[in-house]
Order: sequence, then structure tokens, then C-alpha cells
Amino acid sequence: MKLVLALMMASVASAQELTPPPLIPAPDGRAPEAPAYGETRRAEPEHQEPIAPSPEAYPEVTKRAEPSSRTGRIVGELLLGGIAELGVGIIGALAGCAFDRSSSSFGCLGGALVGGLIGMQVGTTLGVWGVGWLLDGDGSIGAVIGGQLVGTLLGIAAAAVLQGSSLGAVLFFALPVVAAIVGFEATSNASRREATVAPALGMDAGGRPSVGLQGTF
Repeated sequence: MKLVLALMMASVASAQELTPPPLIPAPDGRAPEAPAYGETRRAEPEHQEPIAPSPEAYPEVTKRAEPSSRTGRIVGELLLGGIAELGVGIIGALAGCAFDRSSSSFGCLGGALVGGLIGMQVGTTLGVWGVGWLLDGDGSIGAVIGGQLVGTLLGIAAAAVLQGSSLGAVLFFALPVVAAIVGFEATSNASRREATVAPALGMDAGGRPSVGLQGTF
């Protein structure tokens, strides 16, 4: 009996000397909630970045935007810029004439000239810059405005020097368009962008695989 009691006292003493292991806190500082009785929880999948395969592996879904020809763009700017110059110039002349006639009794020649000149400048700027942008250019609209202003002054000077000559009239209308084109192309690259499209594979937030397209545009 004494032997049994001695063994029990020794086991109790050794149990009191044992040190419990330290508690490890959760990553966010809070203890994880224990699931309710009968509840099962699925581990949250880790977020995975989309995997972009090499475009060479999928040539049928990879495309590259062919850069527009600078020569073709200049031809379009010259034609449509000239048409816009004449069209908006006529509208400006009619508007200036109507305004001048309603406010003056000396006819509408002055108003038509001022309105037509303003309309020509607006039409040249919008025509050249708009066509250049649509045909893959990225020239500065400020350079277009500056160029057509210089061209307008040169056209007026040419018309004044070559009075009564058809060459003076041609230079008067052509120089603003040509100078605007020079301003646009001097500040533009040959191609504005190059598009590449390739498939992308990844996992969504729910752990399901997802397939899509990614690229630069």
C-alpha cells in the first residue's frame, strides 16, 4: 500500500513540473472560430495570377495590328482635309454674311470674309487631325493648329503677291492644309499602337478554373 501511494505522489509531482506549450496566435490576431457541430468547411483556395501562355503556342488567336501606311495617311489627310477646309469655310462665310447683314447696312462682304477664314481654319484642323488619328496616327493637335495658322498666313501673302493669278488662289487654299499635315506628321509615329491578344488561364475566387483573353491594345 505504501508503495502504491509513493508512486501516485511521484506521478503527481512530475505532472506539476511539466510546462504547457505556448499558445500560437492566429495570423490576424484572432483565434479561429470552431465550426459548429455537423458543419464542414472547405479550405479557401489561394489566389493565383492568370497564366499567360506564349503567343507562339496559339498562333490562331494571336493577332497584330498592321500599322497604317504613312503615305496613305498623308493622302487621306490631304484630300479630306481640303474638303473639310472648303466645306466648313463656306458654312463660316454664310454665317458671317448673315451676321454682318443683320448688324450693318453696308452688305456682308466683310463678315463673309472673316467667317470664311475662320471656317477654313476650323475645317482644316479638324479634317487633318481627325483623318490622321483615324488612320493610326498620334500627332499633336497643337502642332496641327500651329501649322495651319502658318499656312494661312503664307496663303494670304501668296494671294496678295499673285493678285489675279490662279496660282495665288491655289496656294491660298492649299498651303494651310499642307502646313497642317506637316505639323501632324512631324509629331506622329508611323503607327499609334500594336495590338496583341492571347489566351489566359487562371483560378477565380471560388477555386474554379477560368479561361479568358488578355493583351495590349
